Amino acid sequence: MVTGTQPTGAYYLNCQGAPNAVPGHYKGLTVAAPMCGPTPAGAGEPNRLGAIINAPECWHGRELDTSNHRDHMA
Repeated sequence: MVTGTQPTGAYYLNCQGAPNAVPGHYKGLTVAAPMCGPTPAGAGEPNRLGAIINAPECWHGRELDTSNHRDHMA
């Protein structure tokens, strides 16, 4: 279970696709959605709004098993 506040930069929204899409790292949907806008007629590729989520790694790369599996869960 994840608790607490995520650090700044843990996620962002991005817009890409048709020529009128403005790619960027947007912190909220109300900021990102207008940057996507409607797909122009004949653009071929629709605008897309995506979420990029950066999560911490939960394995340190050494032991393959632990005595208590709850202690290392993210």
